[in-house]
Amino acid sequence: FDIHLVVFALSPHYHDQNIFNMRKVMSAVREVLKFFSPNGAHYNCALGQLAQYKALVDDLKFPEIDGVIKIDMSPKTWWQLHGSQWPELQVIALRVFSIGTSSSTSERNFR
Repeated sequence: FDIHLVVFALSPHYHDQNIFNMRKVMSAVREVLKFFSPNGAHYNCALGQLAQYKALVDDLKFPEIDGVIKIDMSPKTWWQLHGSQWPELQVIALRVFSIGTSSSTSERNFR
């Protein structure tokens, strides 16, 4: 997986950038959503929630200073606090943001 692309897409810090128009990013996101979804219905629901997340404009969830999103918490904490609006996507985002940085930790997540 290009997990770094998925992290980029799901990070609230980059929500205002044009990342959702990048084919490579969205392909990686769909691949990870499919991998972590237990069934097709969950996958389709997560895709729908991703569309809602992409379209959201909310100054409380994505506060801006000088036109740049400024969030003073980790993406994982943000998803814990604000992700309940997208429950299936939240579960996957929390798994993605819980992956350790060493290869041995992340390899266990993809077995």
